[in-house]
Amino acid sequence: MSEPVFTVSPAVGTGWLVRQGVAGEADFFADRRLAIEHAQALALAARPALVRVLRASGRVEDEWFFGPAKGVRRVGPLAPRSALG
Repeated sequence: MSEPVFTVSPAVGTGWLVRQGVAGEADFFADRRLAIEHAQALALAARPALVRVLRASGRVEDEWFFGPAKGVRRVGPLAPRSALG
């Protein structure tokens, strides 16, 4: 079984969405930081889990892996921000 992935992505128009997996129901947040904090709290409760922040283009901007014990490891971004588009 693979770990759950909590995705933070821009909403259409304004705001940010947090969802588990690709087709999960989304929670709406007006503030990006609050959306990321919510996703991180969900990942802490579901560890091991991954939080992935996407840009409007769909590219990964940042990722954190919440390990099975107590560790949190930042695993992204893989490229400089200027290359993420």
